Amino acid sequence: MMTIKDFAALCGCNAQTLRYYDRIGLLCPARVDQWSGYRYYNDRQAVDFVKIKNLQLAEFTIEEIKDLLRKTDKEVYDAFDDKIRQQREKLSRILEIQKTYLKEKTMMEKMVEKLSDFLLSMLEDKDMLAEFGLGPEEGEQVVSEIRSYLTQWATQSIMDEENVMLTVNQEVFTGPESIMEKLDSMNREKLAEINVDNMGLVDRAFMEKQDDSARETVVWEKHGWNHVYEFIDELPKVEDGREYSYLFQLNENLYSENVSFPMYMLGTVLHRRKASNVALRSDAEKSTDGLNHFWLKVKE
Repeated sequence: MMTIKDFAALCGCNAQTLRYYDRIGLLCPARVDQWSGYRYYNDRQAVDFVKIKNLQLAEFTIEEIKDLLRKTDKEVYDAFDDKIRQQREKLSRILEIQKTYLKEKTMMEKMVEKLSDFLLSMLEDKDMLAEFGLGPEEGEQVVSEIRSYLTQWATQSIMDEENVMLTVNQEVFTGPESIMEKLDSMNREKLAEINVDNMGLVDRAFMEKQDDSARETVVWEKHGWNHVYEFIDELPKVEDGREYSYLFQLNENLYSENVSFPMYMLGTVLHRRKASNVALRSDAEKSTDGLNHFWLKVKE
């Protein structure tokens, strides 16, 4: 019999490792002194220690190793063959992902560029600049802010490997290739409702979906106004790391069934209230009482 110190020296490990193996029932001492609690091992257990270390290096789990220690050499070899097969399949999947990664990333970037160009082509209404209190010289800056925001959204989507979805008139298109095909087939007259998931533009059902007060809280609102520039400077400052929703109900003088109004709102907020890490949403629907209404919600 050997003490735990001697057995550790024989196996080329430390006593702490052997105590851990004992605690999890992987390699228990041959004998434990009932009075002193000292652990004693025999030299045959060194073979089990070698098995354990090799099985660990082959990435077998603790439970798998416990089972294999009771198996014959042939059964252990078969287990190694199965592990090798699993690792080869895993490596094959990784190699396939490597091949398609650059292609998918390039496709995503092209989709974002096309989508940005398409949406920004809607921002040609000079009167809309005045509605938000913007001068003609600020128009290009606002468009630039929106383009940067779209790019930021897309980059985050790529990093998170999220499915990118485009909704046009309640029809959903998933993935950059499908979206690009849809954008190629669309023209400005067909753009009635558009929602790009995680970008900040939402469909007309958005306001009805926000009834859960635990998710979003109204922090500021304004009703009966005529123009956005009357109150936009009064809005609370956006804070990094927060998610904001700018929701409008507009009378027939301001309402239009395209994305111009909500996108100008996003661009103006980004232009005037700089923040490096915020999520912004904006939506506009037709008012039911002929008045203009606005709500600012913050996600808790």
